[in-house]
Amino acid sequence: MKIYNRIITLIFTLFLIHGLNSSVIAQQTCGFGCLGLSGVYGGYTYQKHDARVLNFLLNSKIHLNGFSKNKISFEEGKGYRGGANIVRARFNGIFLSAKGFYQFLREEQTEKIFNSSEFTGAATNYNYKLKINYWGFGVDVGFPIFSFLDLKLLEGGLNFYNIDLFEKVTDENGSSEIKYENKKNDLGYYVGSGLIIRLVGDYISIEGTAQYNIFSIDEFNEEGGDRSFSSENQSLISNKSITYTVQLNIGLPL
Repeated sequence: MKIYNRIITLIFTLFLIHGLNSSVIAQQTCGFGCLGLSGVYGGYTYQKHDARVLNFLLNSKIHLNGFSKNKISFEEGKGYRGGANIVRARFNGIFLSAKGFYQFLREEQTEKIFNSSEFTGAATNYNYKLKINYWGFGVDVGFPIFSFLDLKLLEGGLNFYNIDLFEKVTDENGSSEIKYENKKNDLGYYVGSGLIIRLVGDYISIEGTAQYNIFSIDEFNEEGGDRSFSSENQSLISNKSITYTVQLNIGLPL
């Protein structure tokens, strides 16, 4: 009940701020809120990627040690995004935004290898975790379709990737774990589009975005060791992928 009352109070306060803000702007050239809004957002995201080369190298490695019914197949990471709209302003029906965010994605694959083609006897479990983390900075532009719905016509920006691969091998003798790093802080970029549903004016909204990402990962190196995964003239993870994000925006006037 307390949470419900707080939500009602917050919504009432936001409407009051909006009303006062409109009155001030009508009387002066630049007042409270005339520069737009800043705010924070967070949401769920997933990203498809082409990791056929990495999958091939991992399967080639583990299948040398026995037989398996399945294969490692990295293809889609899931996770969360949090960030800030540094500014979002409207000019004659068009809105412009500048933003920054941090996104982390996780994907896990497990394979059981038998020492017999009959899939019997002793087995070794291989567990791989792919972590794709990155900072992003971008801008977007769009316009309203209805009073409660905006079209985010175009969004574009830069991403700074940090990607790691974890390998855990478990057999009858115990387990061991190795971390493989992408030592370069790879730079990528993206373009996208989406929709914004305004729940409380410009202050609370739900935003859905589809982005086309361009990036590539060429090599993983063992942390503190000399083992690695790489392929001459080929990227381990392809430089073309699609990310889908649904997020909640909370804005405050500048």
